[in-house]
Amino acid sequence: MLSQINLWLERASIVLDALLLLRILGLRLYRTYMFITLAAVLSLFYDAVGVALGPESERYFRVVILSKFLYAVVFPLAIWDVFEEAKPLVEKTRQMAMSRTIGSLIFITLWGLLIAAFTSGEDNDQIGYLLRLAVIVWTGSVAAALAFLWVMRRSGKALAWDLPSNTRVWFRYFQLTLVIEAINCLLALIIPSVKSSGSALPEGVEDGFSIALQVADMVLVAWCVWKLRAVQTDVPGDTVNANSA
Repeated sequence: MLSQINLWLERASIVLDALLLLRILGLRLYRTYMFITLAAVLSLFYDAVGVALGPESERYFRVVILSKFLYAVVFPLAIWDVFEEAKPLVEKTRQMAMSRTIGSLIFITLWGLLIAAFTSGEDNDQIGYLLRLAVIVWTGSVAAALAFLWVMRRSGKALAWDLPSNTRVWFRYFQLTLVIEAINCLLALIIPSVKSSGSALPEGVEDGFSIALQVADMVLVAWCVWKLRAVQTDVPGDTVNANSA
């Protein structure tokens, strides 16, 4: 039963991701949000691969592992794009916050290489190594991206930024998306540890978490499709700067 629910959710997710990409293309937001468009394309692509290969197949499991390394780079680029419409207003703060994020990602990647190499355990194979490294790097990337958004939010409140509508929409979308991914990262770390310790998880708990998080992600995508608007010619940041001059 749960497997059938997962299958239908995967199909519905493809439709929603396609709608989001079409919304971006239809409103010509790709001209302003290049990396966000890339993230939307990748999301649709990997959803389609999941349905084609089967979400429980070993081949798709390998694809998911490799996708985490790609997303670890794409998501920091996408959250940089979030503030593109408000660039004149937020550029100094954005550059400072992103420099810290990049430094954190480099450190986390190096640390992940060491941890993955020295925690081989019983699965001393390439897939086991890549899985450990992917979980560490992706978790670090999610944490660094959330920290970037937190710095930008705190600065926005302190400086009373009047952000464009799309900037607010993208900010909320990626903030909640990263929270969902952070929960996924925690589950990816906790569930295998519980299983390896010999403790048995109640039946359906793992699938239940997966379904709940997938539904939350779908609701978030649908909300984003509904709220996005074409880029405004007059950016609030320009108005603020003009008045302050």
